[in-house]
Amino acid sequence: KCPNLFPENKHLWNSFITYFDTEAKKVNKFAKNYKNNFLFGANIFSQHLLNVGVDEGRISAVLDNDKNKHKRRLYGSNLKVESPSILLDIDNAAVYLYAGKYNEEIAADILNINSKVEIVF
Repeated sequence: KCPNLFPENKHLWNSFITYFDTEAKKVNKFAKNYKNNFLFGANIFSQHLLNVGVDEGRISAVLDNDKNKHKRRLYGSNLKVESPSILLDIDNAAVYLYAGKYNEEIAADILNINSKVEIVF
């Protein structure tokens, strides 16, 4: 439901909510096909996806390039943040990537670590 916003902003709010609901359903659908599932980005986007319905039990960890976040828990979840380097020897894995303009660069880095990983944008 839309909070009490100016009427001209109501459609923006509803679009925002619909987008994340749809993405959470997409992650859950894809996650059933992989033994190891990872969200990329220890940030508000991963937190929001988890909050709106991504099944945390199907997510192995959250990946992030920031060394200061490694081995810590993603706030609001029970998931640990790890370096993408943990993908090196992992089979049957998918990474759900929501990094905007950095998607292509991050995807290339992940595939350099393990070319068998499925990247889902």
